[in-house]
Amino acid sequence: MHLYYSTWISWKLCATSCINKAITGLDFDVLFRISYKHREGALMAFECLCENLGSLFEQYVNQMLPLPLVSFSDQVFEVLKAAECAARAMMS
Repeated sequence: MHLYYSTWISWKLCATSCINKAITGLDFDVLFRISYKHREGALMAFECLCENLGSLFEQYVNQMLPLPLVSFSDQVFEVLKAAECAARAMMS
């Protein structure tokens, strides 16, 4: 029983660390506007995280909330569509 809990705790810490690193990368890609493909990809990754992790990802949504909102003012249609999908996934 003790081994089960220690394994679960170590997995949880590893997952949290990986998600934090991913969020940092997504922030960089969206906010520093390197290219529209980076912005679109970051928003699509954000959508996938919201849909696949569900309630486990809720604690990070407040941190990620500005990303789709900033992207709604983008001039590129692909980024606008990705921002719409990310916002929809976040609100569902």
